[in-house]
Amino acid sequence: MAFDISAAAETLKGITVIMAIVMAAYAGFKLTTGSDVEQRGEWKEVLAGIAVGLVLLYLAPLMAVQLVGGSVCT
Repeated sequence: MAFDISAAAETLKGITVIMAIVMAAYAGFKLTTGSDVEQRGEWKEVLAGIAVGLVLLYLAPLMAVQLVGGSVCT
């Protein structure tokens, strides 16, 4: 039985997206209900970090293909 690394990568991407959605929902809740300005700024940074992380997650295979010059990691 061979280990399919592309299937494992897709599964991890799916889990990561679900975790990002849960974290974004929690951050949005804390952002809208928080009265402390410092806390609201912190959660805005969390939301920005989630967005950057997801963009990098989906752009990394494309960048790897461009660097290697083949169809690796797609």
